[in-house]
Amino acid sequence: MVPLHGLLFGQAGFQIILLLLAAGAVLLIACGNIASFQLARATSRRSEMAVRASLGASRGRVMRQLLTESTLLALASGVAAVLLAYWSLGLLKALIPPTIPRTGAIRLDTAVLVYAAVISLATGVLFGLAPALAASRTRLTEVLKEGQQVVEKGWGRLRTQNVFVIAQFALGLVLANSGLLLIQSYVSLRDVDQGFDQQRTLTMALSLDGERYDEPQERQAFYDQLVPRLEAIPGVVSAAATSKLPLLGGTNGPTITEERYAQDPDQDGILTEQTTIVGDYFRAMGIPLLAGRTLLPEDADTVHTGVVINEAAAQRFWPDEDPLGKRFGFGGNPPHWLTVVGVVGNVRQWGAEYAARPELYGDYRLNSRMRMFLILSADGDPATLIVPARDAVLSVDPLQPVSEIQTMGQILATQLSGREFYTLLISLFSALALALAAAGIYGVISYFVVRRTRELGIRLALGAGPRGIITLVVRRALWIVGLGLLLGVGGVFVSTRIIGSLLYHIQPLDILTILCGIGFLLVVGVVASLIPAVRTTRISPVTALRME
Repeated sequence: MVPLHGLLFGQAGFQIILLLLAAGAVLLIACGNIASFQLARATSRRSEMAVRASLGASRGRVMRQLLTESTLLALASGVAAVLLAYWSLGLLKALIPPTIPRTGAIRLDTAVLVYAAVISLATGVLFGLAPALAASRTRLTEVLKEGQQVVEKGWGRLRTQNVFVIAQFALGLVLANSGLLLIQSYVSLRDVDQGFDQQRTLTMALSLDGERYDEPQERQAFYDQLVPRLEAIPGVVSAAATSKLPLLGGTNGPTITEERYAQDPDQDGILTEQTTIVGDYFRAMGIPLLAGRTLLPEDADTVHTGVVINEAAAQRFWPDEDPLGKRFGFGGNPPHWLTVVGVVGNVRQWGAEYAARPELYGDYRLNSRMRMFLILSADGDPATLIVPARDAVLSVDPLQPVSEIQTMGQILATQLSGREFYTLLISLFSALALALAAAGIYGVISYFVVRRTRELGIRLALGAGPRGIITLVVRRALWIVGLGLLLGVGGVFVSTRIIGSLLYHIQPLDILTILCGIGFLLVVGVVASLIPAVRTTRISPVTALRME
């Protein structure tokens, strides 16, 4: 039994939760930026706050004013975000793959608007609190003595602004590492050999319903006429039919080998996929024959039934033995024995991410199905075969429709679309986080340079060269960035438990990936800090010394 929620949503629920966590991380980074800029703005308004205090404004009154300003800014941003979300809703629906259910129900409703308002209000209050506290502690006597210039007590002292930037780079490293891992995982899965020809194979479904096809012989006669007509179409290399397509699941049951049955007839069998085929299915699908031969009409004999198995079944049933001529069977006492006449390559039956299971291929005469899939192998573009293949079906039965026309490449793309979608979104979130972190370090270093213009002017006047000034400023930035990346490494270790289940053949804790993320963020930090540093060296020492 499977819960209805699990049947409808599968892994999509976990993927959406991961995207929400990534969006939350980006929100925190953005809020850290705003708080940092608000702190810089509050410091530049020390004189204004001192005048307000001298005129009788209490500390609470000053805090209320600054909190009101940050809240209004946050609410204005929330309105802009809702408008942007409404505008981009169509684009988002176009990007969402069909593997994520109920995409048609996505819309902006009252709950979304209330959520946006609450988040905007909460971020305005929480991240405006630190700047408000800093500005409300302004002392009139200090401002009158120092004027606009406030001397920092030591180069290495950690300030609130730096804390926000450190947190931004820590979260940025976590997102960057997650994005890099997901990209590697997607590329690894995309390049895996699924066991069949993806590019030149056309499929279409048909169902032989109605009184005309009640008997198995009637269904067999239909395919006996249809397959030769399909193979006669110009551009068709081979044609066949199958009861199920790769990657889309199948039918299975427990099987037991003749040797194991002789030892213990009651022991549990091995779960084996069962596929019914018509014609040269393996050639049409591009599945290689590894040993023996493919099916012949005489293999449908109910006494000496011949079947073809895949490599996974051969290794599972008879490891280190020649499987040709061996017998196994489903249920019964004794079971109906099936003789192995050939071994073919593995095909992933239950999805691109899942390894091949033991599988047998039997002739259509043994188990005729009403619903089947036609397979056409083309020597060029398989889309050109759609119309003539449909005409061939109608020539056998004018009332028989075909449906679900698609290539195996399209089926594989649909299988990978969900992973491609959240990999794309996580990568976009990572890029946005890096941009915000760069803006954060740029803002802090710019503010640091502005507040130290007079000091840097003195250094220039005393003979310090531009290189020394740039080194001084960049060293300050690297100190902040380094602390952020150090904390980010810890965050990466924690995040591996979340993202590990979404990776395919990629270790969630990859040192090279972490080092790449650290190196990239270091470059971002250095480049962002170089701009204000270089700009400082262009200021005349005389002008800098006159600044108060």
